[in-house]
Amino acid sequence: MIKSSVAVIFGLFSYAVVDIMLWQRIFETYRLHDFAPLYHPGWILMLVSELVLGAMLLAPNWRATVFYVVTLFFLAMSGLEDVMYYWLDGRPIPYWLPWLDRNPWIFLRPVTATNLLLTVSIWLAVFVAFFVYFYSRERAEAKPRRALPKPITLDLHPAPSRGELAFSMETVDPEI
Repeated sequence: MIKSSVAVIFGLFSYAVVDIMLWQRIFETYRLHDFAPLYHPGWILMLVSELVLGAMLLAPNWRATVFYVVTLFFLAMSGLEDVMYYWLDGRPIPYWLPWLDRNPWIFLRPVTATNLLLTVSIWLAVFVAFFVYFYSRERAEAKPRRALPKPITLDLHPAPSRGELAFSMETVDPEI
């Protein structure tokens, strides 16, 4: 679970940096806003690529894979990527973000900087709880459970050499 959490952090970071490099450095610099409908499918394709790559690398551990895919997708789409976009670029979040008003995962309307930060905080709390639950389940299953002691049998039989009773104790393996 720790590995998948680190992967989510790196995935969000790289996703936001690529968004800054492409959108701000190219589209805003050269006033290519008319081409935004062509940009957005590529932006989603990058997220899907990160989801598939991370899922393939975490695949043997189903909890880590589910956590990674669900968390990265929801945090990227719920406004955290937008918050990181502005913070990593060193700019304040604008007061009003009208392009996010139709986003179904940002549930506080109208989308202002405060509402965006509140929504992101709620989603982060949900996924931290998700992580704690999965992590505790994984740890509980990894602990070795104490096995029951093997049954002991007493065998009292006459010792053939002296005509006395001999005493032996041995454990019985129930799997035999």
